[in-house]
Order: sequence, then structure tokens, then C-alpha cells
Amino acid sequence: MDVIKRILNSLGTPTAEAAVVPLRPEERYAGIIDAAAAKYNVDPNLVRGVIKTESNFNQNKVSPAGAIGMMQLMPRTAKGMNINPYDVNQNIHGGVQYLAQLIKRYEGDYKSALAAYNAGPGNFARSGGNINRLPKETQQYVPKVMGYFKGGIE
Repeated sequence: MDVIKRILNSLGTPTAEAAVVPLRPEERYAGIIDAAAAKYNVDPNLVRGVIKTESNFNQNKVSPAGAIGMMQLMPRTAKGMNINPYDVNQNIHGGVQYLAQLIKRYEGDYKSALAAYNAGPGNFARSGGNINRLPKETQQYVPKVMGYFKGGIE
């Protein structure tokens, strides 16, 4: 028993600074992301890819077009879903629910669902479902999200 005490004493007492390890945003919100993904049956890595691309995990982001929070929900979309887009939990759950609806609408075609998420379903429909006929932003958005989805977030 004395040997164990001597070993423990030689290690010293951990300081508060040593015990605090700041979490990266993608880790901080992992529980909410995973819960929303499970609830709406969407791959959590796809959700992470959307969040990384839309807001870089910044809940305070508001785009020039007025999209809000991590999932960059438009106020009209959020209102239609009866959610507060400024609340991180509601923003993620609402965004994942909306993404799930689009995935279902486009029969599991992630690229089409992502294009509609970014450009809007009406714009996507008017493009004839052709991503190359959408704005450059959407043309770049879809492969970027898919890259994060397939390769993970660094």
C-alpha cells in the first residue's frame, strides 16, 4: 500500500488548467446532432457536413440572405416549422427535419436534397433537377458537403 501512495504522490496533483480541455464546436454539439439525426433518420455525418459548410458550426451566423444559425435556416422555413432558429437545439433539429424531408422527396438522392436545401426546392425544380443550372454557390456547395460527409470533418 505504501508503494501505491508513493507512486501517486510522485505524480502530483492535477491542476484545474490541466483538467480543462476545450471542445471543438463539432464535439460540443455532437449530442444534439446525433439525437436529431437519429430522430429523423439522417446520417449524422451528412448533418455535420451541412453544418460545416453552412456555418462552420457557428450558431450566431446570419447570412446576407437572412439565413440563421448552424443549419442556416431561412426565417420563413423556421416559421413554417414552428421553431426558433436562434435556439441551437431547435435550429439543428429543424434543419435535420427539413433535410430529411428533402431526402425523402428526392428518393434518397443526397445530391438533389442538398441542392434543394441550398438553393431552395423551387429553384431546384425550375432547374429541372440539374445542379449545373443552379447558381455557382450551389454547384460548389453540393460537392463540398459530400466531401465532408464521405471524408469526415477535420
